[in-house]
Amino acid sequence: MKFKENLYNMFTEDVSIPLEHRLFLSAILIGLLISAFGSIMAVFLAGSVIPSIVSVIMSLVLFAIYYLGRTKGIVKPFIIPVILASFIGVFTIWIFGGGMKGPNLMPAFAILILSLIVVPEKRKKYFILLFITFVIFVYLIQYYKPDLIVNYPSETSLWIDSLATTIYTSFCIYLIIIFFHRHYTIERLKAEANEIQLVQLNAEKDKLFSIIAHDLRSPFNVLLGYTEILSKESSEMSPEEIQDATSMLNVSAEKLYELIGNLLEWSKMQRGLISFSPISFLLVPAISETLLLVIEAARIKVIGIEVDIAPDLVAYADKKMFETIIRNLANNAVKFTPKSGRITISARTVSKTQLEISVKDTGIGMSKHLISNLFRLDIKTGREGTAGESSTGLGLIICRDFIQRHNGKLWVESEEGKGSTFFFNIPVEAESGQIV
Repeated sequence: MKFKENLYNMFTEDVSIPLEHRLFLSAILIGLLISAFGSIMAVFLAGSVIPSIVSVIMSLVLFAIYYLGRTKGIVKPFIIPVILASFIGVFTIWIFGGGMKGPNLMPAFAILILSLIVVPEKRKKYFILLFITFVIFVYLIQYYKPDLIVNYPSETSLWIDSLATTIYTSFCIYLIIIFFHRHYTIERLKAEANEIQLVQLNAEKDKLFSIIAHDLRSPFNVLLGYTEILSKESSEMSPEEIQDATSMLNVSAEKLYELIGNLLEWSKMQRGLISFSPISFLLVPAISETLLLVIEAARIKVIGIEVDIAPDLVAYADKKMFETIIRNLANNAVKFTPKSGRITISARTVSKTQLEISVKDTGIGMSKHLISNLFRLDIKTGREGTAGESSTGLGLIICRDFIQRHNGKLWVESEEGKGSTFFFNIPVEAESGQIV
């Protein structure tokens, strides 16, 4: 079964293989065609069986190299030896196939074209010199040692072989051009896709800089302003004024802490520095512990938070990532829910392998336009919360990427003025393992 699968892969494109290797493998296919046709023509028309034997040996060697290249990725060591062996094969066929009277230089031209396509740029001139040297050499042999040349048994055989070789070699050169153009097109499309991705990455980078410039400035201004007031005027301020100032300092510090935490998480994620270590754990204790960081903000706005989850429900996920997801979604729910609102966190088993968790609020909701751009960094989706809280939208990007690491997805259902519900799915507990 594995051999059959490998055989199928041999005749399909694999863009993961470097371009020069794909071109070489295509050249090997064309070389197989040349050898196969040459072998057939030599059997029926040439005056010796040696050209046929050489063609068969070349075909077997090329097939073995092609198989190794496609299934084992072994390509580079064979490039130059195959080209040199091809010239030697053509030389042998020249001697035993009529010499300059036969059609033997046609395959040599095909080999030259393949050489110029697949060898490194700095070596191309050497292969042109090698080809010229090869042609001069075989002509000199025929001139000084004409008795070495094995001629065709008849003029008819010579003419038929010359015509057939011209036709199939021209067809092979045509295939060379087609293969080269196809691989060029593949690389061009890959380059265009990479360019689009680069534009998107630059847009995300610009957005990140704007987040840092805009959203860090506001809480820092508050911190600097109130610390200056406290340092200069605290002796003249009433206890109530000092309490108000310290409350504002606390709110600004919490904003900075949340934003810097998200920026650090996003930065580590982009650089691939966040490890992924899923374990089995009970949902309710993990969520309750995470909500301790959200309860104070909810208390200030008199928002109730309910966890509606069966106490024995178990998830299998990276616990730190899961806590980050819950913290960001709960924080967002608090931001965009007015005073006396309610937030409900629920979970249910939707299949043998998946849990669905939802964070529902009674907040201000979202328009369809906002929802469609919610997970894009290049478009501003952040808006102020119901108490003027800042929002960048970066937390949702982190949630989405962490959920995707679990082969899950994040989506939202919302309507303006009627609240929002964010859903995501993660794996159910592993078949074996300790629950924490």
